[in-house]
Amino acid sequence: MNSGFYKSFIQALLLFAALSLLGVHLSISKLLSEEVKTTCETSQLDLKNLYTLVVSTYNRDEYLAHYLDHWLSCPNIYEVQVVWHDPTRQIPVKFRQMEAEYHCADGVSSRLVFMEQETNRLSNRFKPPLDGFKTEAVMNIDDDEVIGCHRLTEAFRQWRKLGTDSMVGFEPRVIEWTPHYPGAGYSWKGACEFCAYNTLWPTKGTFIHKAFYDIYWSDEFRNLRDEIDERTTGEDMLMAFVHFNAVYQKTGKPPPMLAIINDRNVQDSVYRNPNRYSLLE
Repeated sequence: MNSGFYKSFIQALLLFAALSLLGVHLSISKLLSEEVKTTCETSQLDLKNLYTLVVSTYNRDEYLAHYLDHWLSCPNIYEVQVVWHDPTRQIPVKFRQMEAEYHCADGVSSRLVFMEQETNRLSNRFKPPLDGFKTEAVMNIDDDEVIGCHRLTEAFRQWRKLGTDSMVGFEPRVIEWTPHYPGAGYSWKGACEFCAYNTLWPTKGTFIHKAFYDIYWSDEFRNLRDEIDERTTGEDMLMAFVHFNAVYQKTGKPPPMLAIINDRNVQDSVYRNPNRYSLLE
């Protein structure tokens, strides 16, 4: 894949991101639904009130073991899917035992599923399961990141409020042209400090509709996925572009985006200023 093709991809991403540069502050108060403490019995009741959590992991078993207990304790999570990126390593026994503990009595469903991959490519974190996601909402996160259950529930409620075209997450970015980089670049400092952002990083704890996972893996974006494989990374930018592009083509407008600015201690998710919310529309 030549550099001109990659530059065209970046330019297209910037075009759609620029359409959403204006931020409007949002005060979050109204709750859409009560918290649902998920078990095998409750997970089948109302999937609209539940979401799927996808965790991307590679050789960080200590982080994963610690944070899985946290994720599985959070309400409204239908299922935790762990994308096991390393095809050369078997899943450790302790994780298989944990998976068995969360297997439901019907013998089919489970609240914890390990998704083994045949290749080590970061795009696999956006690969839908063979039988599809059961919930409309899907949140994607890395294995070394953790967000408090209460904040997750708030973010999920806001995603439902904004609609299925929206993106709600915790890691905003500013994509821009810069003289210090040959083409385009991005920054996080201004986005997090001043709520001035034009995209969200889909790999750092972001809710989007499951349909965008299918679009990401469509033939339309095969060349860009190949480009990402060659460069090892960039799947976060491509998913952001896929989301923008699909919504803009459907509505003629950029998608609504909500960044919940995350002044957090990664270990316990302490939010020092809980009122810092910003809505892009």
